[in-house]
Amino acid sequence: MINNIQALRAFAAINVVFLHVIKTASTYGQSTDYLSFLAGWGANGVDIFFVISGFVMLHTQMQKKRHTGAFLTSRILRIVPIYWLITLFVVAVYYAVPGVFRSMELSGTIILSSLLFSSLLVLGEPPIVYVGWTLEWEMLFYFVFGMSLFLRSWGHVFLVVSLVLAGVSLASGDFISLEFLFGMAVAYSYNKGFEIREKTGVLIFVFGMLLLCASLSSELEVDPTNRVIIWGVPSFFIVFGLLFATQISNRFLVYLGDASYSIYLVQILTIPAFYKVSSIVLRPVNGDVLSILCLISSVAAGCLVFSMIEKPMTKKMKRAFS
Repeated sequence: MINNIQALRAFAAINVVFLHVIKTASTYGQSTDYLSFLAGWGANGVDIFFVISGFVMLHTQMQKKRHTGAFLTSRILRIVPIYWLITLFVVAVYYAVPGVFRSMELSGTIILSSLLFSSLLVLGEPPIVYVGWTLEWEMLFYFVFGMSLFLRSWGHVFLVVSLVLAGVSLASGDFISLEFLFGMAVAYSYNKGFEIREKTGVLIFVFGMLLLCASLSSELEVDPTNRVIIWGVPSFFIVFGLLFATQISNRFLVYLGDASYSIYLVQILTIPAFYKVSSIVLRPVNGDVLSILCLISSVAAGCLVFSMIEKPMTKKMKRAFS
């Protein structure tokens, strides 16, 4: 485990959560006057995640290579259980108390495609757990990467994955999957002995953050064709720089990184629940303050789900399939 990367996971997850907090606040008539400049910007957390994912997959394999079956099994056990649990919970609540959801409409097709990580492909729309659209890209990457592991050369693995993802990007008109390649490039360099000084790593990280912050410009529009440049390239420099910078030792940040997956998923429940309740009991409270409180409560709920459900469930599943 690389502490800086774990902390970056936490930043990415919290960034996405705050993005949805600001969006949801407006639908409940809560203005975020002072924080509105961040509206939309938090989506870059996904791009950071994708670069990290590309790095981690190749890095762990270069450290200890596993065959395709073992790799794909480990990914399924890591991603699927808690995702399915939350998806089925939403389905159960929908049919038990349909009035809770303001605009959701479920069918057998959307339920099945959500569980099979194929809603974008089959229906052209996000799955039931709407942030799960990113997991559909992740699962595609895992499959392509896993199927390439029969190749002996890591250079050949990188080439095959690059060609497939480039083809997918051209066919779909969405180039976000190329960000996995950024992470793989970082991992390849890191494991092949490329070294830079810690101070240089910090400078590269700062450069990446400045590029990321530059996208706060109101004149800049991010779409599926250019986000790989606007957010993917800065994410590459951020991940690359943090690998060589002095590693943090803050246990809380590392823990938040461990819990980032649950934090990322649980927000679909905690954010609307918070605003439903706050619209009744916290009406006089300033909208910006409410958004901060919502962010904190969502992160706390995600940590609770991680410690009480995701972590023990994942351990049991891995023991059962080991």
